[in-house]
Amino acid sequence: EMMQHWHSIVPEGFILDMHYESLVQNQEAETRKLLDFVGLEWEADTLSFHSTKSTISTASVAQVRKPMYKSAVGRWRKYEKHIQPLLNVLGDEAFLNLDTDHDTHAANIPKEEL
Repeated sequence: EMMQHWHSIVPEGFILDMHYESLVQNQEAETRKLLDFVGLEWEADTLSFHSTKSTISTASVAQVRKPMYKSAVGRWRKYEKHIQPLLNVLGDEAFLNLDTDHDTHAANIPKEEL
């Protein structure tokens, strides 16, 4: 509902919806889509962001130094019973769609990668 709200008030073409599950399953295609959306040229090094020798001064430095990983896909389900009151308010669809609403979904990712 939140993204529907933003899509309803922001002019068309100003918001690109991206889904983590799709990004980790098809990094190059999703990255190309993002770069095209923001008007940047494709560079192959974009996919090897983790190899940069540049200084990274953010809290996510450890993540930036690793290749993209799929281990977080579906991780929210471990906490499903604890967030049940939130699910009740938002509606199950808000969370269930996290795994199934995209080009690829957690069911297509081998269990050892979850």
